[in-house]
Amino acid sequence: TGDDLQVAFSQPTANKIVFEGASLNVDVQASKNARIIVWNNDEEIYNDSLQNASFSFSPDEVGTNMLKVEARSGGQTVSKETSYSVWASSNVVQDPPEGTRPGLNYLEDSYVFMLHAPGKLNATLLCPMNNFTPNADYVMNESTDGETYWIEIPKAAFGEGEHTYQYMVNLSTTVADPYSEVVLDPANDPFIQSSSFEGLPPYPKGASGVVTAFDGEKLSYDWQVNDFVPAEKADMVIYELLIRDFLEDHSYASLTDSLDYLQKLGVNTIELMPIYEFEGNISWGYNPSFQLAVDKY
Repeated sequence: TGDDLQVAFSQPTANKIVFEGASLNVDVQASKNARIIVWNNDEEIYNDSLQNASFSFSPDEVGTNMLKVEARSGGQTVSKETSYSVWASSNVVQDPPEGTRPGLNYLEDSYVFMLHAPGKLNATLLCPMNNFTPNADYVMNESTDGETYWIEIPKAAFGEGEHTYQYMVNLSTTVADPYSEVVLDPANDPFIQSSSFEGLPPYPKGASGVVTAFDGEKLSYDWQVNDFVPAEKADMVIYELLIRDFLEDHSYASLTDSLDYLQKLGVNTIELMPIYEFEGNISWGYNPSFQLAVDKY
């Protein structure tokens, strides 16, 4: 009813990020005059009788923090909570494990995610564990040369079917890993038939834009032919082939079934037109976006 007491935070917004040493502005609005009490991580930081409260303070606990407001009036008590994160004012400067490189690295019990991003202020890993939201626990370390950012995450942290991630750079730009081998694109993947790309994982909740997907364990390819000898260049009869135009089902498996047909034409060499991911689904592929990820369409 109109007499019910209500209270809400207008500031900070949910998942607000502040850097260590900076002030956090707090605005609280009640539906009528009330005793307003605000706690930061169970520590009382404000107490007054009024309708709207505005103040600022400097949080000092790095990580995820919780604000709670309680309004009391005429025997009624209502409360609201919101979270915010405090990030360290400077990056942890430390070189990644020896032998790792930009992209996803598989270690025995963990993954090392590494992004080449010279000249950037910070980078953070977005993943299912933080609901693809910037979180102080997933801020990436900066290498001593300032060229790369990296973070090591236990393999067990990723649940079944949740092997997806992105990077957020300078708390503003979200990108998939440039070294992705599979990407999920919410704008274009719905048009891909399962027969063209089987086992595509679902697009993760909380994410937006293109997302990297990966296998829980690194899979090695079992080569069936180890003694292949191509034709001499002078003897090559080359068929330039776009998989999406040549075959109705866009399938590499079907292409192997067509080799006899091509051989009867006198072809002894196939040149695949660009096979990597590009913007959209329909293209010859000369507008690449992820050069290590095979196009799924």
